Amino acid sequence: MNAVLRTAMCIAALNSCGLRQETSLVKITNGKIVAEADFPAVVNLFRRIVDKQGKFLGGATCTATWIDDVTLITAAHCLGDEDSDSVGMMKDPQLIVFEIVDATTDPKLTKGITQASEAYRNKAWETNKGFNKYDLAILRMPPAQIGERPRQSISINHHLVTVGTSVQIIGYGFNNMSLFGKGGDDLKRIGNNRIDSAKNGFLNIVGKVKDSQGGPTGEKASAGNGDSGGPMLEDGRLIGVASGGGAEGVFARGESSYVDLNSPESKEFLARFGF
Repeated sequence: MNAVLRTAMCIAALNSCGLRQETSLVKITNGKIVAEADFPAVVNLFRRIVDKQGKFLGGATCTATWIDDVTLITAAHCLGDEDSDSVGMMKDPQLIVFEIVDATTDPKLTKGITQASEAYRNKAWETNKGFNKYDLAILRMPPAQIGERPRQSISINHHLVTVGTSVQIIGYGFNNMSLFGKGGDDLKRIGNNRIDSAKNGFLNIVGKVKDSQGGPTGEKASAGNGDSGGPMLEDGRLIGVASGGGAEGVFARGESSYVDLNSPESKEFLARFGF
């Protein structure tokens, strides 16, 4: 059994084995559930958390997007809190693309698809960590294996996005922000909204935090607990990456912030990798 598949089995066993399970900052709320095969460029990303002796402690999940057949883009904080080297390269990245094979089982049945061979974050993110405009990372993956779903990619659109622009967001997980992490089912969702503001290196949207407040097609979607690194699309092209989100007051609106891929900081980082 290879390392990727061994880790995939651990994902399914997290809850039953009493291991610590973490979630990242944002997940699509008020979204419409779609099949795993839909939007194939968007994938579920698992980070193994180990101690200094290599003991497995648990995991955290994020979303990532194929931008070519061996490259994923996600959020810098999805790579963990450890510092990178002088050029932003992470040592021994424990980042695995996985799929939920059966969401009805307890624990859920999963399978590992591929594991990152290299991972780079925007080094400037480490100055403050957490939520900031440098929250971007690039993962290099091995070529697709025989039998793997074709890696369809989404191109990056570096252009000025204005307030009122219609956008689509995609990600996995919690569909009701008001439950604060108790309503996740790890299914892929899409949501629709419009840019509320574009400032300080972020594209921001404001939406509902409870699924029951929105419509059946995922309009007025926002982000909540768990879906960091996921894409914001305009006309099918990538313009932002999910960094942070949350509710404004109790059971109220949610403002979600996506790193603007047209910002000078984002373009400088991505140009290192040919994007």
